[in-house]
Amino acid sequence: MDNSTPKVPGPKRLTFGVELEFMVPWLYPEAEDPLADIEGLPPVLRVVNTPVTRSYEAENEVRDIIKKLLEKHGLKRDVRALRYSSAAEEAALARYANWEVTGDATVNEPLYDNKHEWVTKYGWVDVEIQSPVEPDIPVAFRIIQWVCGLLTSTYRMRVNPSCGLHVHVGRGAERFSLTEMRRISSLVWAAEPLLATLNDPARQGNRHTLALRDRSAMATGEPLALEHDAPPGPGDGQERASLCARYLAQDVRHGEQPVSWRYENRDEDQVLAFERTRRAGCWGPFYYDPDRENDDGEGREPVLPDDPDVDEPRKGESVLDAAIEARVAKAAEASGASWVVPGAFPPWEQVRERTIPRIRLPRRTAAQRQALAAQLAPYGCADPGPEVARRGADPGVWAGVALLQSCASSCEVAARMRTAGSRGTVDFGAYACDAVRAGRRPTIEFRGAEGVLGPWAATWAAICVGLVRFAVGAPPDEFLAVVDRCARAAPPDLLAYDAVDLLDDLALFAEAELAERRVRANRRRWGLEWVKREEGGGK
Repeated sequence: MDNSTPKVPGPKRLTFGVELEFMVPWLYPEAEDPLADIEGLPPVLRVVNTPVTRSYEAENEVRDIIKKLLEKHGLKRDVRALRYSSAAEEAALARYANWEVTGDATVNEPLYDNKHEWVTKYGWVDVEIQSPVEPDIPVAFRIIQWVCGLLTSTYRMRVNPSCGLHVHVGRGAERFSLTEMRRISSLVWAAEPLLATLNDPARQGNRHTLALRDRSAMATGEPLALEHDAPPGPGDGQERASLCARYLAQDVRHGEQPVSWRYENRDEDQVLAFERTRRAGCWGPFYYDPDRENDDGEGREPVLPDDPDVDEPRKGESVLDAAIEARVAKAAEASGASWVVPGAFPPWEQVRERTIPRIRLPRRTAAQRQALAAQLAPYGCADPGPEVARRGADPGVWAGVALLQSCASSCEVAARMRTAGSRGTVDFGAYACDAVRAGRRPTIEFRGAEGVLGPWAATWAAICVGLVRFAVGAPPDEFLAVVDRCARAAPPDLLAYDAVDLLDDLALFAEAELAERRVRANRRRWGLEWVKREEGGGK
């Protein structure tokens, strides 16, 4: 008798990966190091195999040296902690199993418009290091921190305003369901201004990280560009062109196979059977078993739940309970105004002793935003600003949440969060129509942090993963309470609530303490202000 404990099915653990962007200075062996007298600096990288007449080719040698450094410490083969649960998952993720070293054309060091003269004495190579897909476990974040320490202690490196820290969050090879996408996008929308206070404000002037709250299609009021609504191309029937909205990007009900199953089972008869379960008044899960005979023994048909005689399918059924639907309706009527039903949530209580006062949410003018962008002009990544790119008025938290919770497919979520001309602080592009149909890497990319090669890299990665973890797993009342606190942190309510409080609510207590230290160290340089004690700011 087998007395082993059976494996309990459940949702897959979240996974993540990071992209570290930085610049590496280099010199030829005989060249003098202009910063050699500075104590504590690691050695400058010396290029020996690139001829002086072809110095522009030094990037290959520099990146190869960085690759060999990682390989020397086992980071090409021994660190990956993710175990594949199936051959399909291995096929999807194997290409992301190693540490990769490449370049990024958006990362650069301007030589002729730079306030540091010593910059012109070096050659510079742009480097981007991509971590493998790792599970959401503590050791994976410690590895990120260890790699940063290895890099900066071995060779001299520099991060400048053109560099970024990107964090991809997913669930292995599985795609987030529509319900999860609604929740993740709603929390990202609500929390974006708060989380921005934890990173250099110059990042908000970068054209590669546009603010969702004033540059997304939802903020500017631009018509949704949904590919599945467009006329089909030559040889492409409308049924196949709209496969994302009809099937792949639809929600997963309790008892149904995950989204990945649909990629292996998307014949037209299966899609049509699925659509029957999404008609109005039909709430049961979708099953498809062509090998099961009907009760009368005739033929092999899909096994479907009871289906009422309804002619028109319901587009984008709501999975919200009555309380959530009431809040969404009220938010739509309020046109973005902050509000709360009396007694809807218990009073908020601080769960951890803070070491800094609360951070006042910045409300920057157009001129201040343009000044942030001007700092990035020498690096070629300045946001063109309102005179070039359309900028909308922030519609507020609840108005945005109302639209996101009503999305009929995950590709509609991606379309509403899309920023025209470039990507936003959080990029949902992997869930756009073409990406869903092609089955591209199903991650959400957090792009709002500036380049960093210190402990904050691992901390910010943990924050991004923790935000998604809370969004998909928190009970509805706790989820809505956090969204409401984010909404009330802005005028006119000005609840004493900031990014540190948000991290505490997400149960990221260690990250909250590190965030306090980071804000304290950078507050004056970033132009942040404290909430005064009489305003409810506490210490």
